[in-house]
This record gives sequence, C-alpha cells and structure tokens, in this order.
Amino acid sequence: MPNSIHGSVAISSDVTVGHYSVILENVTIGKNCRIGHHVVIHEDTVIGDNCQIDDHAVLGKKPMKAASMALSESVELDPLEIGHGSLIGTGSVLYRGARIGSETLIADYASVREISTVGDGTIIGRSAVVENRVTVGRNCKIE
Repeated sequence: MPNSIHGSVAISSDVTVGHYSVILENVTIGKNCRIGHHVVIHEDTVIGDNCQIDDHAVLGKKPMKAASMALSESVELDPLEIGHGSLIGTGSVLYRGARIGSETLIADYASVREISTVGDGTIIGRSAVVENRVTVGRNCKIE
C-alpha cells in the first residue's frame, strides 16, 4: 500500500512504516522504530531510536491560530522531539514545539500541545491533554 515519504527524510533502513502513512520534509527517524498505519509526521520532527508510533497518530502538527487562543501571537516553534524508546498511542496528536522525553508513553488519543515538555519515563494517559507552556517532570503519571 502506498506511503508518501519525502526525499529529505532521514530514516534508518530497519524502520517499518505502515500503510498510507505520510512523512513530510526534513523528518529524522531513529533506528528500530515502528510507524503504524495512517500516521502523519509533519516537517522537521525528530524521533529517537526504538520508538513505536501507533496508527493514526499525528506528530509535529502546527497549532491553528485564532485571536482568542492562548498563543495567538506569531511564535516560531521548534520541531517536535521524541526521545528514545518512547511509545505514542493510536490517534495521539503531538504538536510542533513539544519535547517528549525518553522511555515515555503517550497513550491512545492523548495530546501534547506546543511549548510543552514531558519528562523521561512519564506516562500521559489515554485521552489526557498536556496544554501549551506546561512542563511535566520525570517518572510522572497523568490520567
């Protein structure tokens, strides 16, 4: 089944990518990763080694802009970074400007907004939302 992987993507030869996934410009994917079906990985996202990205996840999405939003001003966001050994659940949305630590679990349908950090070894539970400008420490659990 066809995927769309931009020619600028740095991807290890042992990475598996599921059907109908889209990987955009300048993405870096580490060794021994598994990318599920129908995953979208936006520009400049960096994924460490030994990560699993489940079906229908959206990584590195830019936030929509509206006058009433918390970040209504024009802010240049750093690329999304996902640390080594992390698991990203089905339907999760991780925004550009977020940093996900190593050995972290972002469970199904969870969301991590821009300018947020999730520390190493932390679990963000199913459908939980980490709002923008939030830091979650190491080895925490949010349900």
